Amino acid sequence: MDYEFQDYRLYNNIRWLWNAYLIGANATWYAPNSTICFNNALNIAQYDVDLLVIKYMYGDVRDNMLNTTYFISNISDVSYSCLDAGENLYVYAMYKFRLFGEDWTNVMLGFLQNLLKMTLSINKINNKLQEADDAGRFDEVYYHFGRITQLVLDYDPVVLEDAGNPLSDPDFVYGAGAEDDDDSEIYY
Repeated sequence: MDYEFQDYRLYNNIRWLWNAYLIGANATWYAPNSTICFNNALNIAQYDVDLLVIKYMYGDVRDNMLNTTYFISNISDVSYSCLDAGENLYVYAMYKFRLFGEDWTNVMLGFLQNLLKMTLSINKINNKLQEADDAGRFDEVYYHFGRITQLVLDYDPVVLEDAGNPLSDPDFVYGAGAEDDDDSEIYY
């Protein structure tokens, strides 16, 4: 059987970097099983496939049927945690979408306002990201990318009723501070 076994260093590097990204993005807040899903799926690719091939090399038909069943069982366990993570993310996304009145215009308005609001924070994180990249600390690079992802994608709606409307303030007095004998112009 011509099978080339995987280089585990590649998988370990993927696990190390993407777990740093998931931690930076605070992924377990939005989908609690997201890191479990990622690591278990990577375990299947890293360990279980090679193990199954080794068992196929030295097993008979009966053993191969049993080992295939075990392998499929592992896949079903991973699919359960990944489906649960996907469902949790969907529920959170629908919760946030309802906050925007289920209107895509409000979502885009909130997105643009969030980008303007977070510009300085993103710039500060970007500087840390560049320092980490220059120093070769790639786990920190992925962590900071995760933080930027969270800042950009998790935002609150704009309350249009209060935006720029001084009349919504109960203490607002129209023309307050202007004297009748004042020669300055008043802009309302």
